[in-house]
Amino acid sequence: ALVFSMSLAVNAQQIGDIFEGGYVFQNDGVTVLVADLDDIGVMDWYDAIDTVEVYTASGYSDWYLPNKDELILLYNTLGQDSENIFGFNIAGGTTSWYWSSTEQNSSTTYGTQFSNGNSWGVGKDSERSIRVIRSICVNDLNADGVCDIIGCMDETACNFDDLATLDNGSCANFDECGVCNGDNSS
Repeated sequence: ALVFSMSLAVNAQQIGDIFEGGYVFQNDGVTVLVADLDDIGVMDWYDAIDTVEVYTASGYSDWYLPNKDELILLYNTLGQDSENIFGFNIAGGTTSWYWSSTEQNSSTTYGTQFSNGNSWGVGKDSERSIRVIRSICVNDLNADGVCDIIGCMDETACNFDDLATLDNGSCANFDECGVCNGDNSS
């Protein structure tokens, strides 16, 4: 008999831990987001984009400028630390603003002010701080380079999971009573 088993290692990284070159600010069990240990500097958005493309820190070169939602999440998880152990510019003024990669229009990009959490469009020619992030897959169970979400992948099943990337054999059908994986009794 052929026996197939799969073990799942739980990633124990917590918010604020240092992991793979940065501070953890999200861990959903599939992907961990980390922020670089330091700001790159203060510059306009165009220079920020160019700088990030060639940036390497802590041995990693896959850093990127966070999108608007990632930047707000970064502020909400690490940026509100009253002791500022994560080293953000929080004193106010233009350097307390951080760039995102999300463009509002051709001349404006979203930013977040780490002194108070305000977030809105900022002119791309303005000088603002840069803190890059990385996304790390911690759930690649079959080593194919894709973060795996386990679930039913049979589109005809009543419990089909359109996000699943690895089938777990849990697919079910409706019984005669219309109950998913039911026993025809209700």
